[in-house]
This record gives sequence, C-alpha cells and structure tokens, in this order.
Amino acid sequence: MKKTVTWVVVADAGAGQIYGNEGPGRGLSPLANAAFEASSSKGQDVFSDREGRSFDRVGGGRHAMASPTGAREQGRENFVREIVYWLEAPERATAFDRLALVAEPKTLGVLRDTLSPVAPQKVVAELAKDLTKASAPEIAAALGDQMNL
Repeated sequence: MKKTVTWVVVADAGAGQIYGNEGPGRGLSPLANAAFEASSSKGQDVFSDREGRSFDRVGGGRHAMASPTGAREQGRENFVREIVYWLEAPERATAFDRLALVAEPKTLGVLRDTLSPVAPQKVVAELAKDLTKASAPEIAAALGDQMNL
C-alpha cells in the first residue's frame, strides 16, 4: 500500500517553511531546501520612481496616479510566488499527495490565488493563523482538528 505524503506550507508575509508528513502518527519534519525568507526591500526600492501624472478629461488639471498595490502587498505577492514556484516545480509537483496551507489571513488569500488550477485539488486543510515561529509538533497539533498527522 502506497503511503500518503502530505506537505504543509507554513508562511507569513516574510518567512516560510514547508514540512513533510509520511502518514498518520509520523508528525512533521522540515523539508530540505524548503525554507523561504522575503527580501527586505524598502518601498522606495520597489517603487523607485514617482507615480505618473494624468490630465483631467475636462480642463487643464493634473493629478498624481496612485500605485495599484503598495510596496508591502507587492512584496507579499512576490514572496508567495517564490514559494508556489518552488512547490509546483515539475520535480516536486508529484512528490506529495495532499497539501495543507497554514498562513496569516492575508498571506493565505494570496497563496490560494497564486496556486495553479491543479494544486487546489490537493489542498485538504487550511488554517488562517501565523505559525511561522511555532515548532513542528505545535503546527501538527494546530492542524489536528482538520487532519491526522
């Protein structure tokens, strides 16, 4: 009988780790080369130029155009894309059967939106909580209601 491999993504806006589980009662262990840290770029580095200017439709007035997303949100999206890119790489996409997502609420939403259309079929649990500083047994206990690790 084939064992069911579960990966658990634990992330917030600036740090992330992917843990593996190989069956009920086995607990979680961090996967090698699966720790992520966001770059610490400042808002001025992400948006180095001033916003563009726009003319009014009627009249001669000009207005500054606002960025569609702030530097923090842009940084979060880039960081989550890095995790998802690693997770969905061809050599790893078939290495797990189930996926659990544990992240603070905003990062969890970005994770959901960034995953490819195939990946959500593997998602079996979600927890909107920041557990990036928690130990593997604490993470397994927090997911205990949703899955048997």
